[in-house]
Amino acid sequence: MSVGMAPSASMSMVYTVMAQTIGMVMHNGAETQHGMQQIAAAATTQTCAMILALGAAGQ
Repeated sequence: MSVGMAPSASMSMVYTVMAQTIGMVMHNGAETQHGMQQIAAAATTQTCAMILALGAAGQ
């Protein structure tokens, strides 16, 4: 590689790493959101089960 090509090659590496990093951040955000949705669904299910148990105990 000639000296004149070095700046463009290094910038292309920077852009590649930056794109990969942004992709990983977006993936982690999506996985976190999915996990939080699972927790919310479990909490809702548990709350409904408790309400039904209280209703059955009162009858």
